[in-house]
Amino acid sequence: MKNIKYHRTGIKTMLVVAVGLLFQMCSNQNAINYAESNNWAKLPPSKLLDVDVFFVSPSVYVPENEKAPALSPICNKSIEKNMQRIYTHEASVFEGVANIYMPYYRQMSRKNDQKMSEMQREQMFQQSVSDVENAFNYFIKNLNNNRPFILAGQAEGSEIIMKLLSNYLKDKPDIYERMVAAYVIGFPVTTDFLKENPHLEFAKKADDYRVLISFSTKMPQLGDSTHKVNKNSSIAVINPITWTRTTETAEASQSKGSRIAKTGAEIADCQNFADAKIDSVNGVVLCSIADSGISRGLQILPASLFPSIDYGLYYYDIRANALARTRAYFANR
Repeated sequence: MKNIKYHRTGIKTMLVVAVGLLFQMCSNQNAINYAESNNWAKLPPSKLLDVDVFFVSPSVYVPENEKAPALSPICNKSIEKNMQRIYTHEASVFEGVANIYMPYYRQMSRKNDQKMSEMQREQMFQQSVSDVENAFNYFIKNLNNNRPFILAGQAEGSEIIMKLLSNYLKDKPDIYERMVAAYVIGFPVTTDFLKENPHLEFAKKADDYRVLISFSTKMPQLGDSTHKVNKNSSIAVINPITWTRTTETAEASQSKGSRIAKTGAEIADCQNFADAKIDSVNGVVLCSIADSGISRGLQILPASLFPSIDYGLYYYDIRANALARTRAYFANR
């Protein structure tokens, strides 16, 4: 896709009482026009399937230098390239299941995130949420044509989707009724969040629908991926092979296959590659794979782009599951 000419109006630093007020002002002045195809990393071909997926990528912004803005432009060559990687390794899992819509949005880099105060991070995050909400609103009104839809994301993308679920869709039951499922992978869905949003339900089996699906994979090569949450809350997790919430191990022989990065732009599809076991104490899925080939593959992907390989390890399991939930949705309309 071609880079767009993007004009921003400056907003001077100001003291604000509420973060929400600041970013309501910012969004109104800098709203992205999602009627322009260049503001989408992926749009489907003209021949459409019966279901859509709205996919929100994790942050892929890598500042060029120390003087680069903390918040990215809507798109540049680096972001475009990295978003296409996200599509290949993650969003493409829905190919053949749904029409894939993947918006660009302004985002902060993970490197800058570590240097920010909680207030600063929240301000930047609210701009990302505002952009994606505008994209989703345009998608619903102009592209979706009342088809059932899947929400999906990874890491920051999943965090933004949870904002859509708890805010935008909470007051729009007619739209929410058309949701097949929400794959909020790589971000914790806590019991506190579910209590605060009684209209939302976490998945219990392979083919329930209008539910949230979430897991984060912990592997020896990737270090500690345990999420930090309120000590009085716990994390809902589902096994990405059996699609159950029990702690029995799903053996690699049960998996439908993985998609692992090799070298350069190469990928390898591997059958019966990864196992999965829920660690209910830490709210993660444990994968015992300790193959050096995975480590070599991960080295070509900057850490700022791929905090985990949740989609890759269970790529074909997720595809089959999305299809099963879609079929269940249509069977019970």
